[in-house]
Amino acid sequence: MPTEEKSELTVVYDGITISYDERDDVFRFILRGRNRSANSLRQAKEFIDKPVPESVKKKTFEPTQAYYQGRYSGDFAFEEVTVTSVAEDSRHGISLWIKDANGNRSKEGTYAVFLKNDANAKIIQQIKDITKQINDLEEQRSELKDSMAKFEVEKEQDED
Repeated sequence: MPTEEKSELTVVYDGITISYDERDDVFRFILRGRNRSANSLRQAKEFIDKPVPESVKKKTFEPTQAYYQGRYSGDFAFEEVTVTSVAEDSRHGISLWIKDANGNRSKEGTYAVFLKNDANAKIIQQIKDITKQINDLEEQRSELKDSMAKFEVEKEQDED
């Protein structure tokens, strides 16, 4: 019966370890934090030498203070949050990663996140004032309705 002796080919190139995977017949290495593979050692070295494309370079995003109108916090309730990064484009639009005052993170659409600035703070205050007026008017309406005389019908007595 033939015996097989395995020898692993490993090369360190520009500080990156490249290993030959005999089973899949590829060279494997980690480049910029991602697992990569190449069909030849030369191709692996070319990948390593190739400059990072502008489209791949990480975009820096400064955390930004914002207002979030939560799904379950009422139509006119706004919560102060921190936008930590842009999540992704999807069929629903662009999403943002936000963090609330308790440190909880969630991915939310831009339709519900508003810049935290003086102009928006004034608008939110106006919304709160109008919402209070609406609630007061609804309460007055309810009190007026409750004060109206009800139509009453006397029940006929059963004769036994």
